[in-house]
Amino acid sequence: MGVAERMADASNRRIAAAIALGTAVLSMVLVPVSVRPLERGHDAGFTYGYLRSIVLDGDLDFSDDAHPFDSSMPHTAEGYTHNGFPMGPAVWWSPAFVTAHGVAASARVVTGADDPEPDGRSWPFQLLVVWATLAVGVVGLWATYAACRTMASSAGAALGTAAVWLGGAPLYYLHVNATQGHAAAFASAALLLATWLRFRTRPDPSLWRVAGIGLLAGLLVITRWQYAVLLLGPGLDVVLGRLRGRQPVDARGTAALAGAFLLAVSPQMIVWNTLYGSPFRPPRGEASGAFLDLGDLHLLDVLVSWRHGLFSWHPLFLAGLVGLAIALRRHRFVAGSLLVTLAATIFVNAGVIDWWGGVSFGARRFDGMWPVFALGLAVVADRVPRRAAIGAVTAAALVNWTLMMAFASHLVSQVDAVRPGDLLDVVGDIRWLPQLDAWNGHKVAWVAGLAALALVPRLAGTRRPPFLDRPRQLVGAGLAVAAVVAATTALAAREPGSYDGNVFEAAYFVPQESRPSGIRRTVTEDDEVWTLIWAFPGFLEPGRYVASATGVEGTGELAVRVDGATVTRGAAGDEAADLAGRPFDLDGGFIRLDLAVEGGPISLDTITLEPVEPAG
Repeated sequence: MGVAERMADASNRRIAAAIALGTAVLSMVLVPVSVRPLERGHDAGFTYGYLRSIVLDGDLDFSDDAHPFDSSMPHTAEGYTHNGFPMGPAVWWSPAFVTAHGVAASARVVTGADDPEPDGRSWPFQLLVVWATLAVGVVGLWATYAACRTMASSAGAALGTAAVWLGGAPLYYLHVNATQGHAAAFASAALLLATWLRFRTRPDPSLWRVAGIGLLAGLLVITRWQYAVLLLGPGLDVVLGRLRGRQPVDARGTAALAGAFLLAVSPQMIVWNTLYGSPFRPPRGEASGAFLDLGDLHLLDVLVSWRHGLFSWHPLFLAGLVGLAIALRRHRFVAGSLLVTLAATIFVNAGVIDWWGGVSFGARRFDGMWPVFALGLAVVADRVPRRAAIGAVTAAALVNWTLMMAFASHLVSQVDAVRPGDLLDVVGDIRWLPQLDAWNGHKVAWVAGLAALALVPRLAGTRRPPFLDRPRQLVGAGLAVAAVVAATTALAAREPGSYDGNVFEAAYFVPQESRPSGIRRTVTEDDEVWTLIWAFPGFLEPGRYVASATGVEGTGELAVRVDGATVTRGAAGDEAADLAGRPFDLDGGFIRLDLAVEGGPISLDTITLEPVEPAG
């Protein structure tokens, strides 16, 4: 290695260390002291629920693992509480979860007390799992930088990484709401991209590298299934023999890639088969058009709407798109495949029923594209004056920080459109450093652990994350993890769920302040009691049904309504009785079922939907 290379390598290591240290500093300032996975919304609760359910309970019954968020989840046709969220983030967090289990056990032995409980909710789990989610973001940043470095200078790669990180949605999802799973999707996509680009620069006959790509692609898919499209470029390279120097077609490499990919996705397929009756059924009605309808696209909205539009919220991503187009001249295949992948992602996200992403800081469902945009931004950074690039990234980061602080503080809407004027109106109300005066042992451990990660690139003596040059070790670790997860999931699948798929317990209607002790519930005229019927394969098949209310008693009259139309009505009496309604047609999709009470309170057990056999 020459002097120039050694100097560049040292510079790269300093940049990687600075990125990791920056993560620690941002965590210190931004992350609340009490970050609990089960309190970050439905996504975090159900994703984290995989760990509690499989590791601690040995089942796939999520009715208690995701508490208190199970209240709005329907039950599947196989008798389980629905979990439409992928298990990939839980795989990322699993080492920390298992370690926390050991820490909790050791603490109980040392203190002789019953605390901390081995329930997945006590302080060792909160501390280590949340730290792991922040560390996943560091891994994603390292891998993003490594990917950018294959197509840009060290300075350009650093600017591209920083631009996406600080000027885009990752600022929020890598630090403030890391347990929602977007950090895991980002890291998975960045690792796949960096590994592929690194391997294609040095063809090698070993099958380990293509198997490693297959495992990484599988991990990405079980983290967010739509990013199977990111396998386009690596997959074509493998099939055409470019990664192993076996042109024109590499059958053995293709088989190794496919086998490793299937192994990595097998745990999710086991879960889907158990919950929904098919290993190939996406869990939210994507295949039936309930959640995903490509015939009703919101292309402009998902890109430029003030309601979480990709480019309107984070304009630097548009510069990343321009950079990919520029890269077509020197890196035609890589840039072309990534542009096709991005186009496919845009179409999918534009067809989702809530194309704006619900509660979303920008376009959160493009998390797998963040490292792709960083590549394009790195290319642009190498083609404009350095000071101009630094100035643009700095300005975008300041605006993004302001927007993020207003968003996290609920000073602007988290669901509806946020226009520039809305942000300007609340700038004076933002508390800029909310966590500097909120310290405890948990926070110290988080920041110290993230700072320690900054030493890894320097100790490794490489400009790349060290695993990128050790595909055999990567594959070995991936195979071990995939085998353990698949076996554990298969074991968990032996235990049935708790509830009948055609029964919607009144006690689990939303909204609710706390989980009730039993299924019986009293409803008054002032209560808003409702749930969603999911009418598509895996849940209730579209067809003809009768709605029955069981255990009804009280002084009023009860009406059961489906999308506003009353399907069951009856007066309650002094003794519990059942009410049966008239048959009605249940079309496909998401359908609201609610209760209306008049004349006095009514107590009841369940609302049961039973299919009506067609005459003749």
